[in-house]
Amino acid sequence: MIEGKVVHDLATQGQPQSNGRAERLVRRTMEGTKTLLLQAGLPGAFWPYAMKAYCFAQNTEVIDGDSAWHKRHAQGHFDGPAIPFGCLVDFKPQKEDAKLIDKGDPDTVPGVFLGYKLLPGGLWQGEFRVAALTEFAGLDLLAWGKHSDVHHQVVKEVVFSFKTCSFPLRAKYDYVTRTLAGAEGVPYDASPDPDTEFSELSLRDAPVPAAPPAPTGYLPDPSAPPPAVIDKTDHGRHVRGTEVIVDGLRYRELADGRRYLLDESGSIRKSNTLRPPYINDPEWRAFSSKFKTVLTAE
Repeated sequence: MIEGKVVHDLATQGQPQSNGRAERLVRRTMEGTKTLLLQAGLPGAFWPYAMKAYCFAQNTEVIDGDSAWHKRHAQGHFDGPAIPFGCLVDFKPQKEDAKLIDKGDPDTVPGVFLGYKLLPGGLWQGEFRVAALTEFAGLDLLAWGKHSDVHHQVVKEVVFSFKTCSFPLRAKYDYVTRTLAGAEGVPYDASPDPDTEFSELSLRDAPVPAAPPAPTGYLPDPSAPPPAVIDKTDHGRHVRGTEVIVDGLRYRELADGRRYLLDESGSIRKSNTLRPPYINDPEWRAFSSKFKTVLTAE
């Protein structure tokens, strides 16, 4: 620029409006980083991982048939797997960490995807940054902390599927930051809550189980006859009492010892009616006179 006598116009100090293009790119990168952190359920201390993952996704995105990745390396578009930041993956740990796995356990462990490991110059040789899921146990998602407190690994073997894509830290993050119980310091419980509508109150207002019914001391008799039909329109003809069987006949016995003979339907048998014994009073009164005559004749 000096040899061409081109004036290098700099931005005015203290006026970011004069450098709007660069400021807009910085803002876009920051917004993308915050979005990835929110989606993954990670605190703000993990912004170095999220920002690298966002910039890598922007460089490998194909727009109008071309990408920044191809323009930079001239090796074609990025053909590696597109893995969301913070999602659940299974990976084969490094040798030092693999020695801690028991002999009968699987060779892979579940973990959180933290981005791609790039070489100087931006090239990628199939390496991923991951952290075991156990590294996040007890992590305070409200404290800023340091991302270096979590031990991350650089591996080459990662198993991921979009059909089972999930973010294991998101549920705890939403509980801590988006519920009243989490803001008040109620510990997070990962067990399923039967009352999902008020899950944030489950640890403070546990539902009281219903008391079992009081025992009556009587067991139902399978051989006992069916109870009589209570007809509210019987106008006193229905007699309350205990049903007893004497000489093969069914009676309704009152407290004073009086007994009333019952028919097959469980109703008190009456001598001044033509009702068949297998039909009770409510059913008999519902029939028409013509139909009653037919039943009586039969």
